[in-house]
Amino acid sequence: MTENTQDRIKIALRELEADGRLPMNAGQLVEELMKVTNLARSTVYRYQRQWRRYARPPRTSLDEDLTTANPQQRFLISIRMPADLLRWLKAEGEARNMGYQSLIVALLYWNKDNPLLMENLWESDEEDEFPLVESS
Repeated sequence: MTENTQDRIKIALRELEADGRLPMNAGQLVEELMKVTNLARSTVYRYQRQWRRYARPPRTSLDEDLTTANPQQRFLISIRMPADLLRWLKAEGEARNMGYQSLIVALLYWNKDNPLLMENLWESDEEDEFPLVESS
């Protein structure tokens, strides 16, 4: 008989509690549950009602953002986007009447096509190819 996801998380929590490793920070707890249950991060967060009481209260802005984040925001947080950058992106997106994810994509495309940031510009720099020769 196969265990369902909820049972896998409960069993993992019992094991962690028996080892005396609970409570722990939410981020650490998610990582441990991912290791023990072999579940994806998004799946573990989907069942956070099961494990939230075993987590320490949020102490950082990242922990606070994780508790209120929807799945798309959790994705950005999971790629280690700093909370301040996420807030800035949200504010800039709202100022431009677009979602922050669309703003990220727009910034990435702008960065890709921007001649000031292209690597080719630096590779073809004449000063690098021909070092300065001191005249005597």
